[in-house]
Amino acid sequence: RNAAHPEIEANGVEVHSRQLSSNRTEQCTIHVRKNAMIRVFQNLFNNSAQQIGLLGILPRAIRTDTSIKSRKDGSGIEKEMLCVDVIDTGPGLHWADRERIFEPKFTTRPAGSGMGLHIVREEVQSIGGYAEVAEAILGLGTKMRVWLPLADSKGKKEGDLVNV
Repeated sequence: RNAAHPEIEANGVEVHSRQLSSNRTEQCTIHVRKNAMIRVFQNLFNNSAQQIGLLGILPRAIRTDTSIKSRKDGSGIEKEMLCVDVIDTGPGLHWADRERIFEPKFTTRPAGSGMGLHIVREEVQSIGGYAEVAEAILGLGTKMRVWLPLADSKGKKEGDLVNV
């Protein structure tokens, strides 16, 4: 919940989580490298907290929504995936920067390294997932979305089994 505790605390940000309803009632399992996923969500939370810290307005909040949704994979096949949204009340994002923010060394912050969201996308793609900007409204915040593939009972993947 507070993976990026220092950044969240330093910027006075509240964190809220909720699990959205889905058609699936049973627990799902994903194959991930735990340390890699910790880095992914630390980077997402750090980025949100730092962006929120640029503003002097309230509310300062990050919310995570978790659900099972369908998404087409690279070959056009519809698959159920774990969908995690990280939503902040920061300054939002210009339309032109929606893909650029995943490029190495690209940053919109004066003191940013430009590596955090690049790492997010690389780590998520390495396990067959997707990272994207789901929504960005200038002045109102950004919704980052991470899609993680559900564990396939037919084949063992590298990584740890995590029940969600």
